[in-house]
Amino acid sequence: MLEVNPRCPEHHGVARPPFGVDVAVMSSGHESRSAGSITCHNEPVVANQLDAVGVIYAFSTEKMDPLGSCFLFRSDVTALTAAHCVPNNDHVYIILFPNTKKVLKVERVERHPIADIAILFCAGEDTRTEQSRPAIAFWDGVGNFTLGEEFVAFGYPTEGPTESAETVPVPRVFIGHFQRIMPYVSPRGYRYLAGELSIPAPGGLSGGPVFRRGAQKMVLGMVAANLESYAVTDSVLTVDDDGKQYREEARRVIRYGLAVMLSGVGDWLNERSPRREGGYVLRQEPSDQ
Repeated sequence: MLEVNPRCPEHHGVARPPFGVDVAVMSSGHESRSAGSITCHNEPVVANQLDAVGVIYAFSTEKMDPLGSCFLFRSDVTALTAAHCVPNNDHVYIILFPNTKKVLKVERVERHPIADIAILFCAGEDTRTEQSRPAIAFWDGVGNFTLGEEFVAFGYPTEGPTESAETVPVPRVFIGHFQRIMPYVSPRGYRYLAGELSIPAPGGLSGGPVFRRGAQKMVLGMVAANLESYAVTDSVLTVDDDGKQYREEARRVIRYGLAVMLSGVGDWLNERSPRREGGYVLRQEPSDQ
């Protein structure tokens, strides 16, 4: 846990992005709306949070397809993303920040040894405010989450309706609640402290930040995967002319998103990502409890 109250951050004004942003409220039913600025329960998602989230591309590929979302963390030239979004060391990765049209070249990728999270070290200037805080990036992570707590997730999912043929995905905000906090082992072998989300995580949202609407400069976790199961809604037994039996089933797939909780990788982040002197200290939470 942290020796800081993350619920009272500084706010920097209402976002005025140059594009429309879908706000998907999915904790009770499925509802979405578009707006030039984003407001979650009368709490605006401030401009810096939109500016700090980008899209990853592999520069070496012939077609510049988006690989996932990412966000600036503790520094304006350091980003976090899901490790599975940047799997190839031979590629040159770049990050596009559509809200500011800024592009960063990734100079080095460092992946966590077991968790689905990676740090992207980029070329450029680490801009700081007079208070020695990042000018754009999220300040830090927090670990004082609670079961049932509301969260906000933001990123650039590649699934969903779009109004243009451009390669930049439509930015979307998702609002939900933490259903479970649990140790998780993925089919790919990743192991981490996971927050189960009350919303599905569409493709491309991986790597996007999960934060509180009342503490938007501090990150709770990062979207990483989906936990899938299914329910049989109808079943029909068919017998053909040869006497063979076949069963046909109608299934409803159930998906819940999963987030890597940053407190579960706190020691790793503290050792590798820049942190200003006298700043926040992300305490390590056990991933097996």
